[in-house]
Amino acid sequence: EGSLHLEGHIDRTLTHMNLRGRGEKLALFVRELDGAGPLRVDDLSVEIDVTGSPAQPTGHVSSAAGNVAVKRRELGPVALSATSAAGRVRGHLTLANHRADITGSIGLAHGWPFETQATLQGSQIAPLLAMVGGTTALTDAAGTVSASAAVTGRLDRLFASSGVLTVSELEGQLRSKPLTLLRPARIRFDGRQLQVEEPLRRTLGGFCIGLAPPDADPDDDVHALIEGRIEEALTFLPPGRLVPWRVEGPVQARVSIRHDADRLTIAGDANAVLEGVTREGQELARGVRIRAHVGDGAIEISEA
Repeated sequence: EGSLHLEGHIDRTLTHMNLRGRGEKLALFVRELDGAGPLRVDDLSVEIDVTGSPAQPTGHVSSAAGNVAVKRRELGPVALSATSAAGRVRGHLTLANHRADITGSIGLAHGWPFETQATLQGSQIAPLLAMVGGTTALTDAAGTVSASAAVTGRLDRLFASSGVLTVSELEGQLRSKPLTLLRPARIRFDGRQLQVEEPLRRTLGGFCIGLAPPDADPDDDVHALIEGRIEEALTFLPPGRLVPWRVEGPVQARVSIRHDADRLTIAGDANAVLEGVTREGQELARGVRIRAHVGDGAIEISEA
């Protein structure tokens, strides 16, 4: 039922080309995509109009698919367009079912300089995690997220990229426990250097996790704050990981993260009260106060 018409010319010196084409109701199947499993595209339409040299083309390519599946995960309708001019390609990708939009550009020059922006507007968490290969502990996550990211850099130096990540809304459940973002958050990064511009604070059941800018040592990048019940935190481990153990009690931790050259330094303190520790129903400890300190590449644990 599908149709594809292509016409074009590339000269012998490979310095000039002229390609035009149009296709409708096409289907594409790739058995193995760079180790990521099969790719299937249904109801694909495409339009091509490109001229110039292969290294510096001018023109546009647009495509729309009724459904795309990667590793047997359905992404739904996908639209992609790209325009090339003056040595730069600008693109736009839309995932309608995921309420996700990605725009960006890349230079056809040394280092492949790029910039990209991504936006999620009330997107469902579960299919997003499945799409990026979420861990077993996150397979039953549900809810919505609104967030945006802007990144600039070079493809040959990805770890030197810079950008900003903003999370404006997060509401859902994980392991049947409520997951809530208490306030919008914004984190900026420059290479491996992090800067929390707006503190992130979220609750997961009775467990609270936060990221905040340093308030004491300006050399620190980020302060991580953790507060809640031990048993609440353990429920988010993969099923069966701690069976037959059960640990109960409150825990508080404050950790500073500092990036020095190519080294990440973590320091902090944690306090916990083991109100009860049992194994196979047998009580092993009760009312024990534990203190932990992380610093100088070592972890010290002692009874308070």
